[in-house]
Amino acid sequence: MIITLGKKRYTIGKVKEEVFLERQQAQMGFPMFIANINGRRYWHFRNRFYWESEGLNASEVEALLVLREQRMQRQLDTAQAARAMRYAPRLATGRKAIPDDVKVFVMQRDAGSCRACGATTELQFDHIIPIAMGGSNEAQNLQILCGPCNRSKSAGLTVRRQF
Repeated sequence: MIITLGKKRYTIGKVKEEVFLERQQAQMGFPMFIANINGRRYWHFRNRFYWESEGLNASEVEALLVLREQRMQRQLDTAQAARAMRYAPRLATGRKAIPDDVKVFVMQRDAGSCRACGATTELQFDHIIPIAMGGSNEAQNLQILCGPCNRSKSAGLTVRRQF
């Protein structure tokens, strides 16, 4: 197997086709260590390659990469909601209650847990784009957060709490 990093190529050994296919399948569920080159450890996970230099094990690499994916998804959800709200009419008068059917939909969509930390207690409906900033009570602008995550978000657009 040959790895190319920048302009350099590294041969890390021969692998039988069956073993290669097994590793290819396995990396979809768990990071596979590929090589240690110049102090960097290279990993293959979900069809992407990553490196780290802290000497992490596969479980630690997986935890960090899954957290990274979750954060990216939340950022995309927020960005899409902000873009959608640009086209939605602003509420003319005060704050209105979230309709019950929207609450049921959002609770089912978010699987009854906090979208930031996964907690299942002290759940609250949160406006991704606050009403004060032009947000609405539509499902695409709502998410479930636990009380601590919702309070850390305050009137901003992202949860500031570190996990």
